[in-house]
Amino acid sequence: MISNSSYQEVLTASGLNVDAEYALMPVNYTENHWALLLWKVAEGQFFYFDSFGLTAEKALFPDVQGSHKACKFLIEHFSKEKEVKRRVKVYNVNVPIQTNKEDCGPLVLVMMERLIENKGEAIKNLNPENYKKSLCKWFNPADEALSVRKKLSILFK
Repeated sequence: MISNSSYQEVLTASGLNVDAEYALMPVNYTENHWALLLWKVAEGQFFYFDSFGLTAEKALFPDVQGSHKACKFLIEHFSKEKEVKRRVKVYNVNVPIQTNKEDCGPLVLVMMERLIENKGEAIKNLNPENYKKSLCKWFNPADEALSVRKKLSILFK
């Protein structure tokens, strides 16, 4: 688990702009897996996207209060409000599941791209009422991961 001081160092270095409507944060844990955390700043809502099917509580924040503490930290240090007025909840979004152990990184890029296309329409429409079903058939994980790998191989030749 990342300590509070580690969170602060990483986020300060990231230059997170809380004047934005939302923040997309790729998250790497155990140095083997990538997932995505979306913070809808004004609403104080957090959505966790994991193509391996893990929940934020199991993957990132192993103790019961961990996700609340981490998101509370983000709000207190990077939000205009500087105060958490209600319990913070992380919503685990149902996304397509990867078919192997290697596609998590490319799929984080796919999810980020899908979330911001059309001026962030998918982000605007994502809410606590529809997060469980809205994106479960969002894309074909094997095809999309392969496409990203091809694009990256051309880019980094």
